[in-house]
Amino acid sequence: MFTGRRGTARLGVFLYLVVLAVTLYAAFGGSSLELKDGLRLSQLGKLTERDQWRAFPDVAGGAGAPPSTPPPPPPAPVAPVNICTAGPVGKRLCAEWGEAAVTRLVAYGGTNHRIRRALARMRAGKPFSMGTLGGSVSSGHGIRNQGNSRYAPSNLNVRLFSWLNATFPAPGGSAFEPAEKRDDVNVYVNGAEPARGSDYFSMCSSLHLPDEPDLVIIEVAINDQVGTHNLVPVELLIRQMLELPSQPGVLVFNVFGLMFEAIQTGGDLTMGVSQFYDVPTLSLRNAMLPLVPQNKSLILDWFNHENDHPDRETFKGVDLRHLGNIGHEIAGDMMVAYMELQVAEMDAIEAAAGPGWSIDSLYPAPALFPGLVTKKFDPALVPPGPLKPTCIATNSDKAPFEPKTQTGWRKWAWKDKKYLIADEPGAEFEFEVAVSHGTIILYYLRSREFGLGNLECDLVGEPHRRKVIKGYWDQKFNIGQSDRWDGLNPGTYNLKCTLLDQTDDPKGGKEFRLMALMTI
Repeated sequence: MFTGRRGTARLGVFLYLVVLAVTLYAAFGGSSLELKDGLRLSQLGKLTERDQWRAFPDVAGGAGAPPSTPPPPPPAPVAPVNICTAGPVGKRLCAEWGEAAVTRLVAYGGTNHRIRRALARMRAGKPFSMGTLGGSVSSGHGIRNQGNSRYAPSNLNVRLFSWLNATFPAPGGSAFEPAEKRDDVNVYVNGAEPARGSDYFSMCSSLHLPDEPDLVIIEVAINDQVGTHNLVPVELLIRQMLELPSQPGVLVFNVFGLMFEAIQTGGDLTMGVSQFYDVPTLSLRNAMLPLVPQNKSLILDWFNHENDHPDRETFKGVDLRHLGNIGHEIAGDMMVAYMELQVAEMDAIEAAAGPGWSIDSLYPAPALFPGLVTKKFDPALVPPGPLKPTCIATNSDKAPFEPKTQTGWRKWAWKDKKYLIADEPGAEFEFEVAVSHGTIILYYLRSREFGLGNLECDLVGEPHRRKVIKGYWDQKFNIGQSDRWDGLNPGTYNLKCTLLDQTDDPKGGKEFRLMALMTI
């Protein structure tokens, strides 16, 4: 029975079973040891091979399955949805620019809970409103032959709104910046303002957004110059958006320019703030600029140029600050592709949740961290409270920039940029302002091209608070900047400013351009 090679193998199996049976018998105290399906150890030798497998598969069969039953096939792999497969716009972008480029778009994704909350409300049939806070790119500078560039079909923000409106239509249709509020229409308000960054919008965002926005696009990467000075304004801006009663989805979209001292923008340095608050951030530069070494002419396609025959090597004649029509369309489609991805992932999340799910359970909006990430940690974890600044601005009809008294100052505009200006030394203005949290901020234009001079400002009764504010600087771009008075006691103050005869402008220019006054 146990002779030969096969007999030796059988003997080994037999001895293994005997030793195992004795061990189990001793361990469990008798022959009543039960195996699978109620079988006893004493019955094991009387079973068929198939029954032995059912009772004790690792011993009887050795391979974990009855010899006559093939193993079930593995489930077919399910490819996870991604930005290139989620929807038609993403598929088209990936086919045109490559999957690697479009994948690089997402600088930070996070949970996307806030974005998905907004989309879930839209899918439920609630008319929505969308707003943009940004600079001249979002304003549409660089778009040609499409009328009002703020609401031109190619404008990157309009392109996103048009997709949302087509995907989630409202009973009453849609409207751009409607004069009257209606509850049955989808609304888009382009609140972008040229030459303004996060230091402006962190104080004045309420002047430029629709009431109760459902989605807010923030585009300030270019106008926030490189440096750490924008960290606090960006944090205050993001917190304000997340604390709005309408609980909007917030998306940071960073465009890029190629006319500055560095390709890097202020948005690169402040992205850690948006990450901390779980705000998704997209980078057009990260997606597209790596394609340029293979084809330099792409820059001519993406950026605006009034000259029909710009230099294709040096790009002289190309406005490397503002995207052109094609660049805007690519940027807008990138945002659309990201929204397609969110909708596709929401389909899977909601299907897995089964019936009875709620927006709050699947896409929560937790309370903000009780403290500023740009400030020292406070073990008491006392929430800073909602920031409610006041702002008056030259480009606002809601809160116009009107001094209490003035001599020598006048309103002036260049295209869509509005200012209060003076160019005669001795011109004065005075504002009376209320301060609750200790800060007054004056916002003005700086430039090396426009012949700007110096302004001397006093807080009446506070002689040690005097400032000389300079309009000239040696930077290649013209943009709003701020000077501030901090550490003030709550109360009412008079801010009085006078245009000086002295100037830092090498050509002797003395003009000064005011843009806004803010207090906290």
